Amino acid sequence: MLARRKYLRKPSSLVTAVRLDLDTSGFSYRKWGGGQRCKCGDWSVDSDGGGGYCVKREKFEAVYEPAS
Repeated sequence: MLARRKYLRKPSSLVTAVRLDLDTSGFSYRKWGGGQRCKCGDWSVDSDGGGGYCVKREKFEAVYEPAS
């Protein structure tokens, strides 16, 4: 099982992120006034005060970096 790690949003915001690394077709949720979709390989991100949301794998790797 993968360990949970803290990640920094480049350049400064601290978030907690978990990669959806399961044999699943993903899930749907409502946020920002519309339907959103999270699929296998995407990241579930929780920002301080900003609530949770999903980020596509490619975008996460481009925007976030490990804090430790």
